[in-house]
Amino acid sequence: MKLWHFSWIALVFLCGEVFAQTACPVGVPPGDPRCGPSPEWHQPQPQQAAPPPRRAITREWVWEDRWGAIVRDRQGRLGTSENQKGEHSARVTAIEACRAHGGDLWGCRHVEIVYRNQCAAFALGGGLGISGRNVDLEEAEAGVIAACNAQNSERAQCQLVYSGCSRAEQVVRYY
Repeated sequence: MKLWHFSWIALVFLCGEVFAQTACPVGVPPGDPRCGPSPEWHQPQPQQAAPPPRRAITREWVWEDRWGAIVRDRQGRLGTSENQKGEHSARVTAIEACRAHGGDLWGCRHVEIVYRNQCAAFALGGGLGISGRNVDLEEAEAGVIAACNAQNSERAQCQLVYSGCSRAEQVVRYY
């Protein structure tokens, strides 16, 4: 009797295990769409990591300011700068140019004019120097010569010493 009881228990476990592995109707092979879920269906499946989203690169045309400066020492030596990316670099470059033309360190710190996205000119006559700026180069030149001649007490003809422009530039930025 013990043997029969043991066989019965073994048969129950075997049948339960067979039915638990496949939930297919009789005569339908495993893997057929008519089969139900197997025990693996209840197990958490390893998730494939989604690829990271591609970063969109945005290209944009922008206008960047450009700066210039005119610096003069007491003896009339000029230092100029054009197309600098900032006001500070325009001043420093003009001071260095003044010193390169023989100006002294302290005298070259007299800034005549700093300009952005414009043109500038400097006229000198009879010891008087006049600087000015305008969006148009010819108008800047004519304006400083006229102002210099009007203020010149010695009635000496003023001469254009310097003129130049620092115009905004269109550049591409990537984001």
